[in-house]
Amino acid sequence: MRPPGFSFPLAQPWKVNLLIFALLLAGVLSYFFWQIRSSRELFEEHLSEHSRLITQIVASSVENAEQAEQVVEAVVTTFLQNTGRFVAYLDAVEPFTPSELAALAAENGLTGLCLERPDQPPVSAPAGWFQRPDGLRSDQLTLLHQSEAHQYVLVLPLSAAQGTVILGLPARRIEDLMAQMDVPQMLETLSQLTGIAALRLEEGQTPASEVQLADGSGRRLQCLGDKTLVLETASGPLNRRIAQLWQQFWWFAATLTLSGLLLSWLLYRYQSRYLLHRQILERELAQQREDASLGRATATISHEIRNPLNAIAMGLQRLQLELPQLEAEQRCLIEAMTEAVQRTNGIVRGLQKYTRPLAPCRQPLDLSGVVEKVLTLYRDQAMQQQVNLDVRLEAVVLDGDADLLGQLVENLLKNALEAQPEGGVVRVRLQRQQQQAVLILDNPCPHVEDSLIEKMEQPYFTTKTRGSGLGLSLVGKIAKAHEGVLTLRRLYAGWLRVELVLPLKRSAA
Repeated sequence: MRPPGFSFPLAQPWKVNLLIFALLLAGVLSYFFWQIRSSRELFEEHLSEHSRLITQIVASSVENAEQAEQVVEAVVTTFLQNTGRFVAYLDAVEPFTPSELAALAAENGLTGLCLERPDQPPVSAPAGWFQRPDGLRSDQLTLLHQSEAHQYVLVLPLSAAQGTVILGLPARRIEDLMAQMDVPQMLETLSQLTGIAALRLEEGQTPASEVQLADGSGRRLQCLGDKTLVLETASGPLNRRIAQLWQQFWWFAATLTLSGLLLSWLLYRYQSRYLLHRQILERELAQQREDASLGRATATISHEIRNPLNAIAMGLQRLQLELPQLEAEQRCLIEAMTEAVQRTNGIVRGLQKYTRPLAPCRQPLDLSGVVEKVLTLYRDQAMQQQVNLDVRLEAVVLDGDADLLGQLVENLLKNALEAQPEGGVVRVRLQRQQQQAVLILDNPCPHVEDSLIEKMEQPYFTTKTRGSGLGLSLVGKIAKAHEGVLTLRRLYAGWLRVELVLPLKRSAA
């Protein structure tokens, strides 16, 4: 048998399980932060490359737009120059009238013509097609784009004899074409791309730079001629991705945590039951070993003690019978010795009863009849001690051994009477609760503390001056042999309740 307090070191799987889940959660958290960092770096790299690409596109488009505008102006100038020289040639052959000039303009797709001859009033057709701006010189080749009138105007100075020709060309289609190639239109289109918050041209030159902000957005500056391209990137996609990762992490972490706690709780519960079952088995094994050792010791002690006890008892009886002339003091001594022998013999019998293996012969019986028989035996003693027996019994039939159950009830009632030598009351209740019989004995017990109640079922423990301490232990043993449960507890101040619960039918085992 193991020494008290000794226990085998047992692993605690629920703690190991918690540790594993904690490490797994830490690994998931590390992977999650690595994912966020990788997503941020990838996003920043993508936006940086995106920004450089857009900057190159805008720079190329600005350059192309400027070149296209120069080409258009060159083509318009060349066309209008050739047309103006042809008109001047025809006018030199035969001067145009306003109506002829209007017809010629319409035939050549012009918005209007104006001839300024030396020393003659100008001829213009159709009327009002051209509003001459202030400061416009006739002796200088000039191309004007009048956006309000949607036309190009070319001032073409010729020789001193021919004067100046002013021609107008419709500009709507050219304006539409230039609008499609216009930089602001292109910037507006590009700014609608994913990840672009703003894209604009600002006046002035600013050194090229690239700044990454803390929230994931960025700002890139690129000098384009006399202007600066400003590209601002948005952090919305990155923030949405990070929020999605956080959501996935919390869901996974919550699931992992709940799973870990549930599994740990199940393992803890299983281990607690296993340990409790093992402790019960160890206590039963220790009790069985103790009972076996006590049984062997009791058999030896009974044999060795009863022989001299019998001899002493016979000698005392012979003295009482053959020496009637004994004095009163001598008779009292003999009676005391006889009582001592009987008490010692009773202790030996109690040890024999306690250590003897119980094998109840269970038959259907009325437990109320067994209790009533025991009460009948002790009514006189209760009346002598002035103890009132308050009895309420229900007829309860169960499978049990009548002799053992009678011994059980007798021990309980005897203890209740011995606890009240100066009078009192014993309440006895027998009732049926579902498939169980419940026997309750209540009696005053003012001098027994709660700490002592827990020890009353232990063998050899007694609060009486005389007693072996085996009565309640034997009661518990009989109850256990009938698959019952014996409970001792304080009912209220100064009262003790003994409750015995027995099944009506024996178990299948």
